Amino acid sequence: MDHHYFTCTEVRPGVFAAIAKEGTGAAGNAGFVNWGKGTIVFDTFLLPQAAAELCAAAEERTGNRVNYVVNSHYHGDHLRLPRLKPQALHLTV
Repeated sequence: MDHHYFTCTEVRPGVFAAIAKEGTGAAGNAGFVNWGKGTIVFDTFLLPQAAAELCAAAEERTGNRVNYVVNSHYHGDHLRLPRLKPQALHLTV
């Protein structure tokens, strides 16, 4: 599935890779997982607009709301979604 900031590919059932498109400013890559009762977003993009698009794509593709956001490290390209999804549990590892 193609989006403005990234291309989304289902790599395994319920597991999606969101690969940033060059020149969009999204920077970095992300992904999301449908765990049945909700959706886990792993890493977010540099731009808040890209993070919002990622969240919308995750909820659309899984049919579940985002309830966990896991960021692999503390950099700007992974810290945009908390402002957009404050009800989700946010973890930075």
